[in-house]
Amino acid sequence: PHAFYFADGSLVEPEKLSLMCSDGLKQQLEQVGGWRGLAEALKVKVKQGVIVPSQEASHLRSYFGENTIPQPPSTSFLSMVLEALSDKMLILLIFAAALSIGLGVN
Repeated sequence: PHAFYFADGSLVEPEKLSLMCSDGLKQQLEQVGGWRGLAEALKVKVKQGVIVPSQEASHLRSYFGENTIPQPPSTSFLSMVLEALSDKMLILLIFAAALSIGLGVN
């Protein structure tokens, strides 16, 4: 894993950075200047995100992977029909409709 250096030259390991973000260790975050200091130290624009040369971006992409949200698997029509047929009320209505058609009730 890569280590990050803050503007004052101090080193922060990815594990420590993760703890600062996830566990809300306010003191450590305040020591680096809050979220803005953290963003500045990591050379990240707060509103634009990471801006890096394309060569470095491809290296980061190969190391960390694509920054995308995976799409949920699509649900087929047949699986939706089968799920709907598990509803007892729908089964009762289908049975009543079939009975009505079978007996010829208008």
